[in-house]
Amino acid sequence: MTALHPLFIQRIQEQFPEDADAFIEAIDRTPQVSVHAKGNALEELRSLPVVHYDNGFFLKSRPQFTTDPQFHLGQYYPQESSSMVIGSVVRQIAKQQSIKTALDLCAAPAGKTILLHENLDKNSVIYANEIHPKRNQVLQENIMKWGITNAVVLQSDVTQIKGDERWDLILLDAPCSGEGLFRKDPNARSEWTPEQVIKCAGIQTTLVQEAYRLLAPGGVLIYSTCTFSEEENQDIVSMCIEDFGMHGYQPLVMPKEANHIQIEGVSAWRFLPHQSMGEGFFCCVLQKPMHASAGRVKLANESFWQLLHKRDWSSLIPFVKDDNIQRYWQNGKGEVFYTQIQPEDVLPVAKMVQIGVQVGVLNKQVFTPHQGLILGGNANVEIPRLTIENDEALRILRGEDLRIEDTSLSGWHIVQWSGFDLAWVKMVRGRVSNHYPKEWRIRFL
Repeated sequence: MTALHPLFIQRIQEQFPEDADAFIEAIDRTPQVSVHAKGNALEELRSLPVVHYDNGFFLKSRPQFTTDPQFHLGQYYPQESSSMVIGSVVRQIAKQQSIKTALDLCAAPAGKTILLHENLDKNSVIYANEIHPKRNQVLQENIMKWGITNAVVLQSDVTQIKGDERWDLILLDAPCSGEGLFRKDPNARSEWTPEQVIKCAGIQTTLVQEAYRLLAPGGVLIYSTCTFSEEENQDIVSMCIEDFGMHGYQPLVMPKEANHIQIEGVSAWRFLPHQSMGEGFFCCVLQKPMHASAGRVKLANESFWQLLHKRDWSSLIPFVKDDNIQRYWQNGKGEVFYTQIQPEDVLPVAKMVQIGVQVGVLNKQVFTPHQGLILGGNANVEIPRLTIENDEALRILRGEDLRIEDTSLSGWHIVQWSGFDLAWVKMVRGRVSNHYPKEWRIRFL
């Protein structure tokens, strides 16, 4: 394993003088694998529950996620256990005040967006932003795999997001030096330098300033990192208190393994490697003062997106089970999306790349269904299903076509694996033509 930077060790000894040896020793232990799961997914591999999140579980061993169809169907999401505390925090906030709009400011790969979705009212609107195109693609994919129909995916520099003081809740899981991941990520160890810590703190300062601008009066900011440095944690919180007059959000119940600290009278929590089963994590919940609004930015119309036109509805009818046309949107590329969000609640605040989940592509009145229609639970129950076994499911996920003996079947079908709808296929004289999305396919086994 990559050796720890001597200056990192020195800083830990200064920051945690009584626990430094245990802290350093714990970083070299084998990390515990944890997942955020639906229903009984991976039940046979579960060892212990994550005490602070009902749907979180530690596993006895790390499965081969890539070859498990349940993983591709969004039945579970590999997620670091400490970070699942965000779900508990969001749930407590939602019980105390109305959260109609939430913004996940640095959302990829979607783990925190999923936690927002599970713990906010289903009528709330979640905006998930990620500026980097490749990471944004992963964000879109995971939101569809989890079937989140009340999310809008943005792809914008945070400074360019419009809509001052529009969000009731902002989650800023900030890019950081990654010290909390040293146990599981050798690259995080090798890339660490004191200069990287200072650079990250500068980025975090800008992000927090923008989050404050976007947050509604009385709104809540959840600030988190996966690092231990005071420059990226305590100093950022101090800035929120001193420069913006923000105060701690109370009351919150946190798990015993979360190390509680006070920052100028505001509570924050740290998960430390020698005190918890999970990785390093920092979290502080702050509230923006109530004050007279400075006035909201006027938003321009987003012409790239529009509600599905009635003339196109007949093309979708054979494929979908929700017949509310007001739930379907189309972008300039002909991609059709299904969402629970009311049209008047879609705010054109930045570049929108996804509204809800994609259900297909419409081209000259010809509709081609997309995997999102299955994962969002909106595929027509009348569409014929074809049952396949494990090896065939992996072939589908790799993008391969199949052959069957029955040459009488034709048209669109859904292949089913282990009781789950797996993917769209088109039957042509015994050939099962695979329509699993190319960019989602398994490339390496």
